[in-house]
Amino acid sequence: MAEISYPFDKDTNIGKPEEGGGRAAVTQNDWQNLATQFTGDRIDHVLNSSNMVTESMPFYAEVYDVNTIKVQRGEAMVGGFHYKLDAPTTVRVEHNLDQTYDRQDLLVIRVDLAKGYGRLEVSQGAATANPQVPRVLKERGGRWELPLYVIRVPKKQGQPVISPVHPYKAPEDVSAVAPAQAVAAHQAEGSFIRNLAPSAGGGQYEAFAGADGFTITRDLGDTRTYTPEIRYTRVAPSGLVTRGRYRRIAPNLVWYSVDINNPTNNDYWNDAQDNCMAFTLPKDAQLHGTNGQVFTGVMVNGGYDAGMPNFVDLRGYTWGGHKGDYVRMLYQNPKYLHEGLDYLRVFPRKSYILFSGVYETQGLK
Repeated sequence: MAEISYPFDKDTNIGKPEEGGGRAAVTQNDWQNLATQFTGDRIDHVLNSSNMVTESMPFYAEVYDVNTIKVQRGEAMVGGFHYKLDAPTTVRVEHNLDQTYDRQDLLVIRVDLAKGYGRLEVSQGAATANPQVPRVLKERGGRWELPLYVIRVPKKQGQPVISPVHPYKAPEDVSAVAPAQAVAAHQAEGSFIRNLAPSAGGGQYEAFAGADGFTITRDLGDTRTYTPEIRYTRVAPSGLVTRGRYRRIAPNLVWYSVDINNPTNNDYWNDAQDNCMAFTLPKDAQLHGTNGQVFTGVMVNGGYDAGMPNFVDLRGYTWGGHKGDYVRMLYQNPKYLHEGLDYLRVFPRKSYILFSGVYETQGLK
């Protein structure tokens, strides 16, 4: 067995690779193996809302004539090696002489370890009925490419059309013990922040500092809990057993589950003829409010109490403009199908209500 390790201040165990084989010198292949662990292939430019003017971005390209593309300066990491174009240059695209089919080429930055340099190249595809973009090469110790533009080369020597496909450098992700919203104010636009201290501002979660502000992207760890309420009853319900769970699953999207049990001998009625009962959502995940939203639930009423069926299909709804924390409940008129949905006016004794699903929240500012 041979063990090789690098880079160290000096060679150790020369001729005895089984004892460690430490090396000071690093070959270009060694360097590629090492550097590709540190970073992927990226254009050296961190995007934000103020620096995406197309014509001034790195490697901006335009078709110069029927077989020439002009490329502006830029820098990139390709296969662990740094590449820099310090002045505009042109790249040749071969004519498509086919009279029937188009072709697709790929403009790349190609690092060639055998030749010992990196340069702009065009990988040429084939003119067919269904032309394919050439495969990007990623050969350790050989040729490694970063794609810049797909080039559609029309039949009959048509003028090429280019589409950008190159990736950019991303801001560094960070972790925090302070609430992520406070940390985000000091990070680059486009950063992700992980709030990892359960006691700091809402538990463990991931957040994004984007061009349109701060938002929690997803909760990490266990599901959050809250205590839902039943609102708009004649008397405040007592003796209810309420359980609520929720977690943020995407920016401004929350999964929730509400389980409210009435084990008492009381039927709780609504407080007005033109109103209906409602259940509450978490106070830190209130409704977005721009559009109305629909919720789905059931009520199980095994004793047919309060004149209600034993198993009731419930609908919750909110209306456009409502940015609060409650959802009104409705159910199908039990006597006449053509009457449609009625307001839910009673929460019968010995029954329970279940709601679950996904809804849109306001997000955090």
